Amino acid sequence: MLISTLELIDAGCKAVTAVAIPVGGWWSIRKYFRARMDEARTASFEAKKPFLAKRLDLYVDAVTAAADVAMAESQLTNPSGVSSLDGYEKNPLNDATARFYRLYFGPLTMVEDDQVAIAMARFYTKLKNGGAREDLEQLALDLARTCRDSIGAEWDVQVAKNHGVL
Repeated sequence: MLISTLELIDAGCKAVTAVAIPVGGWWSIRKYFRARMDEARTASFEAKKPFLAKRLDLYVDAVTAAADVAMAESQLTNPSGVSSLDGYEKNPLNDATARFYRLYFGPLTMVEDDQVAIAMARFYTKLKNGGAREDLEQLALDLARTCRDSIGAEWDVQVAKNHGVL
């Protein structure tokens, strides 16, 4: 009877070993590939960091210029009637408008995503057509929210969805 009990224990140990080795091997392989995927994600993000940082800087500049235009109390003065920025007199609104136009026609077009491009185009169209201050304020807020959402998605951070909504 003692031998059969020892044989039973031996068989049980062999069965546990037969199951544990493949499970341990599977677990090790799984951890290895997961670590490689995490490293690849990190490397990809690190490679995009300079682009994302530039995008962030330009988004802040565009939102600031749009807010400055929207919050200005005076109207554009263009005594020469030309559409170039050279004919504008010096005042804060014209400076803000010039900054917005430079971003809209220049560097921002290289880095903006589709939704930000749409929000910029809406603000530009309203500004170009002499939109009311209230319209420009709303479009500036829309641009800021669109940039915020773009930044949140790219940097994988949580951003407030209802900030500034009453």
